[in-house]
Amino acid sequence: MSENDISSDSATVIAAYIKQCCALKVLNLEGNELKSEGATQICNALVESKCPIETINLYNNEITALTVPALIKLIRSKPSLKKLNLDANMISAKGVNVIKDTLKELKKDDCLDEMEMNDDENEEGEDDIDGLTKMLEGLST
Repeated sequence: MSENDISSDSATVIAAYIKQCCALKVLNLEGNELKSEGATQICNALVESKCPIETINLYNNEITALTVPALIKLIRSKPSLKKLNLDANMISAKGVNVIKDTLKELKKDDCLDEMEMNDDENEEGEDDIDGLTKMLEGLST
């Protein structure tokens, strides 16, 4: 489903399908227009589904830090996840660090692809990241 101009509106349909899917291992949504809203819907659907997802490619979808809380839930709920590509989005440096820290905690350091083309200057969603960080710190104490 890469390079298909899938928007956040279309993500609702994909999310509904994913929730009912039980065999999905690879999800390639590279180069669409999901934005944070659509990516969050997809992440939440994957959390709810029983699929053993191994690879998720969300490269170049205009995703910001607003999606990081949903990504963290997804990462924590899917031990089957082996590869996550979030490059060429607009996730803040703080958001990227929270994702990397979560993966490191779960001993999945090599799961996240390099984020060489990520525009980490975007601060949209930073408040959500701060709240998430505090919540995660509370879980570890």
